[in-house]
Amino acid sequence: MPLNALIALCVPGDVHPAPLAHCRYQVSGIEVPVVAGDGKVVVDAVFIRPSRNVILAGEAKSGPNVEEEQARRYGHLAGRA
Repeated sequence: MPLNALIALCVPGDVHPAPLAHCRYQVSGIEVPVVAGDGKVVVDAVFIRPSRNVILAGEAKSGPNVEEEQARRYGHLAGRA
């Protein structure tokens, strides 16, 4: 359910408002393994904005399943190529 809600932010007409759709982001991938820091992280949803060459990694969580190591690896995803 949390992943569906995250994706809905990018689908016009599904959630009002759909802020990612408004900013012209598109869903590019679901559960994408990415090398980050000293390991990998599986990104729940990857959004792209082709006109600006921007990639947005989204993580959907429910309840107490936040993992510190995963959060640390997400921190290594930020930056510019």
